[in-house]
Amino acid sequence: MIFCRNLLIYLNEKARKILIFNLKKLLKHNGILFVGDSELNYFLNNGFDKIDNITSTACVPSFKEKSKKTILINKQIKEEIKKDNLVINLSVDSENKTKEKSNFEVELQNLISLNHLDKAELICRENINKNKLEWKNYFWLGFIFFIKEDYNKSKDYFLKALFLNPLEYDTLIYLSLIENKEGNLEKSDLYRKRAKKIYEDNYK
Repeated sequence: MIFCRNLLIYLNEKARKILIFNLKKLLKHNGILFVGDSELNYFLNNGFDKIDNITSTACVPSFKEKSKKTILINKQIKEEIKKDNLVINLSVDSENKTKEKSNFEVELQNLISLNHLDKAELICRENINKNKLEWKNYFWLGFIFFIKEDYNKSKDYFLKALFLNPLEYDTLIYLSLIENKEGNLEKSDLYRKRAKKIYEDNYK
């Protein structure tokens, strides 16, 4: 299962194709991809099928037989990834590289995928009242406000998460996106470089 919501708006067409390629590669058989409401049609037009009887924006890769053209496109994308040294890290369950998610995180992801953002926010705040030093609570609040497009609050919570856990890749990526959106390109680049170093130190 992969959650990749509200990301396409920050990518050009080339980066979107690379993202699509990586998502298909990382999703296990019968794996589900959750995307943003406005992004669903793009994924449906690029090799994904919507899951029947599910009202949320969940889809799966289309496992139709690959044509020679599709194989050629995938080969070209691989070369672009290698050439650009592009790093796209996704919150994906992996046998060796990721820790088991807590029930708290699973519940939040389910709520967010169904767009129940206020309920997810309430759970985060309740957890903060119990433990003010747990960085994940602030990260998820940052993510929720990022989806709501309240970037000031989102940045505030991501910064708190980063203070408590300076080596968290995803926090740095979201801060980079926010700074880029606000026109602070130098700050955005600094966060991106820090994230890239963490990725290279831990996932390669």
